Amino acid sequence: MNPFEQANSPILITVFIIGLLLWLFAGRMNYKKDKYEFENTTSGGAVEYKDYKHFTKSKNQGKLIGCLGSTGMVLMFISELILGPLWFTNK
Repeated sequence: MNPFEQANSPILITVFIIGLLLWLFAGRMNYKKDKYEFENTTSGGAVEYKDYKHFTKSKNQGKLIGCLGSTGMVLMFISELILGPLWFTNK
């Protein structure tokens, strides 16, 4: 392993861990959002919000969850794409 690869390995592992944490955090947020929607669903199947403010908060939270989850997956994918060959070479 050359010095350049050795220097980047801890950085890439850190990027992978950050991506994993973002992905897990987004999953936890999505669970809480789904639980709230399930508990506040009417018999007609519509989600009942307290007011418009709670509706927009839930809508924006859904967008944030998508962005965080996607960012986490991209960070994990890119770091693993680079780290994979470094871990499995016998040099």
